[in-house]
Amino acid sequence: MISEAEDTYLVGKSEKSVRPKETIALLHLFVLLLNHNVSLIYSTMRELAIPPAALKDKEAFEILRVWAAFEEQHVTIHSGLNGSAGDFGYLLAELALHASKLYAERFETNEFDMLKEILDGFNKEIINESGNPNGRIEE
Repeated sequence: MISEAEDTYLVGKSEKSVRPKETIALLHLFVLLLNHNVSLIYSTMRELAIPPAALKDKEAFEILRVWAAFEEQHVTIHSGLNGSAGDFGYLLAELALHASKLYAERFETNEFDMLKEILDGFNKEIINESGNPNGRIEE
Protein backbone atom coordinates (compact mmCIF):
# COMPACT_ATOMS: atom_id res chain seq x y z
CA MET A 1 0.00 0.00 0.00
CA ILE A 2 1.32 3.45 -0.96
CA SER A 3 0.27 6.50 0.99
CA GLU A 4 0.64 10.14 0.01
CA ALA A 5 3.22 10.61 2.76
CA GLU A 6 5.61 7.87 1.64
CA ASP A 7 6.37 5.61 -1.27
CA THR A 8 7.63 2.13 -0.46
CA TYR A 9 9.92 0.09 -2.66
CA LEU A 10 11.98 -3.08 -2.36
CA VAL A 11 15.76 -3.14 -2.44
CA GLY A 12 17.00 -6.71 -2.52
CA LYS A 13 15.14 -8.35 0.30
CA SER A 14 14.65 -5.24 2.42
CA GLU A 15 11.82 -2.76 2.24
CA LYS A 16 12.70 0.96 2.22
CA SER A 17 10.50 4.00 2.64
CA VAL A 18 11.07 7.28 0.84
CA ARG A 19 9.22 10.53 1.43
CA PRO A 20 8.08 12.54 -1.62
CA LYS A 21 10.87 15.13 -1.17
CA GLU A 22 13.45 12.34 -1.09
CA THR A 23 11.90 10.80 -4.19
CA ILE A 24 12.20 14.12 -6.02
CA ALA A 25 15.81 14.45 -4.86
CA LEU A 26 16.57 10.93 -6.10
CA LEU A 27 14.93 11.67 -9.44
CA HIS A 28 16.88 14.93 -9.68
CA LEU A 29 20.13 13.07 -9.00
CA PHE A 30 19.23 10.49 -11.65
CA VAL A 31 18.56 13.24 -14.21
CA LEU A 32 21.87 14.92 -13.31
CA LEU A 33 23.70 11.65 -13.81
CA LEU A 34 22.07 11.19 -17.20
CA ASN A 35 22.81 14.78 -18.21
CA HIS A 36 26.48 14.40 -17.32
CA ASN A 37 26.83 11.07 -19.11
CA VAL A 38 27.80 9.27 -15.93
CA SER A 39 27.13 5.59 -16.42
CA LEU A 40 28.32 2.17 -15.47
CA ILE A 41 30.36 2.09 -18.67
CA TYR A 42 32.53 4.95 -17.44
CA SER A 43 33.14 3.36 -14.07
CA THR A 44 34.41 0.21 -15.78
CA MET A 45 36.64 2.45 -17.94
CA ARG A 46 38.29 3.90 -14.82
CA GLU A 47 36.86 7.40 -15.00
CA LEU A 48 38.06 9.52 -12.09
CA ALA A 49 35.65 10.73 -9.45
CA ILE A 50 34.14 14.18 -9.72
CA PRO A 51 35.57 16.38 -6.92
CA PRO A 52 33.07 16.90 -4.06
CA ALA A 53 33.16 20.71 -4.44
CA ALA A 54 32.16 20.38 -8.10
CA LEU A 55 29.19 18.24 -7.11
CA LYS A 56 28.03 20.91 -4.65
CA ASP A 57 28.48 23.95 -6.93
CA LYS A 58 25.56 24.45 -9.34
CA GLU A 59 27.83 26.62 -11.54
CA ALA A 60 30.61 23.99 -11.80
CA PHE A 61 31.60 22.63 -15.20
CA GLU A 62 34.26 20.35 -16.59
CA ILE A 63 37.17 22.14 -18.29
CA LEU A 64 39.45 19.39 -19.47
CA ARG A 65 39.43 15.61 -19.88
CA VAL A 66 42.49 13.52 -20.80
CA TRP A 67 42.33 9.81 -21.62
CA ALA A 68 45.09 7.35 -22.45
CA ALA A 69 43.98 5.10 -25.30
CA PHE A 70 45.90 3.21 -27.98
CA GLU A 71 49.14 4.41 -26.33
CA GLU A 72 48.26 8.07 -26.99
CA GLN A 73 46.62 10.92 -25.12
CA HIS A 74 43.12 11.88 -26.19
CA VAL A 75 42.03 15.29 -24.94
CA THR A 76 38.76 17.16 -24.75
CA ILE A 77 38.89 20.85 -23.82
CA HIS A 78 35.70 22.79 -23.11
CA SER A 79 35.37 24.91 -26.26
CA GLY A 80 33.33 27.62 -24.53
CA LEU A 81 36.05 28.68 -22.10
CA ASN A 82 36.29 32.37 -21.37
CA GLY A 83 39.60 34.04 -20.67
CA SER A 84 42.89 34.14 -22.50
CA ALA A 85 45.59 31.70 -23.49
CA GLY A 86 47.49 33.07 -20.49
CA ASP A 87 44.62 31.95 -18.26
CA PHE A 88 45.02 28.46 -19.72
CA GLY A 89 48.69 28.68 -18.72
CA TYR A 90 47.50 29.35 -15.17
CA LEU A 91 45.40 26.18 -15.37
CA LEU A 92 48.44 24.18 -16.53
CA ALA A 93 50.52 25.62 -13.67
CA GLU A 94 47.87 24.61 -11.12
CA LEU A 95 47.79 21.08 -12.59
CA ALA A 96 51.60 20.90 -12.36
CA LEU A 97 51.51 21.98 -8.71
CA HIS A 98 48.88 19.35 -7.87
CA ALA A 99 50.89 16.69 -9.70
CA SER A 100 54.10 17.68 -7.91
CA LYS A 101 52.34 17.06 -4.58
CA LEU A 102 51.15 13.66 -5.79
CA TYR A 103 54.60 12.55 -6.95
CA ALA A 104 56.35 13.98 -3.88
CA GLU A 105 54.06 11.92 -1.67
CA ARG A 106 54.39 8.81 -3.83
CA PHE A 107 58.20 8.93 -4.02
CA GLU A 108 58.71 10.40 -0.52
CA THR A 109 60.61 13.40 -1.80
CA ASN A 110 60.00 17.15 -1.92
CA GLU A 111 57.51 18.94 -4.15
CA PHE A 112 60.12 21.29 -5.64
CA ASP A 113 62.14 18.40 -7.12
CA MET A 114 59.00 16.87 -8.56
CA LEU A 115 57.87 20.20 -10.01
CA LYS A 116 61.30 20.63 -11.64
CA GLU A 117 60.98 17.16 -13.19
CA ILE A 118 57.47 17.98 -14.46
CA LEU A 119 58.69 21.26 -16.00
CA ASP A 120 61.68 19.49 -17.57
CA GLY A 121 59.28 16.99 -19.19
CA PHE A 122 57.00 19.82 -20.30
CA ASN A 123 59.85 21.79 -21.89
CA LYS A 124 61.24 18.69 -23.61
CA GLU A 125 57.82 17.96 -25.17
CA ILE A 126 57.32 21.57 -26.28
CA ILE A 127 60.82 21.78 -27.84
CA ASN A 128 60.72 18.38 -29.55
CA GLU A 129 57.05 18.55 -30.54
CA SER A 130 57.01 14.75 -30.40
CA GLY A 131 53.24 14.63 -30.03
CA ASN A 132 50.75 14.99 -32.83
CA PRO A 133 47.90 17.08 -31.45
CA ASN A 134 45.01 17.50 -33.84
CA GLY A 135 41.33 18.18 -33.50
CA ARG A 136 38.62 20.73 -34.01
CA ILE A 137 36.12 22.82 -32.13
CA GLU A 138 32.83 21.05 -31.66
CA GLU A 139 29.82 22.92 -30.37
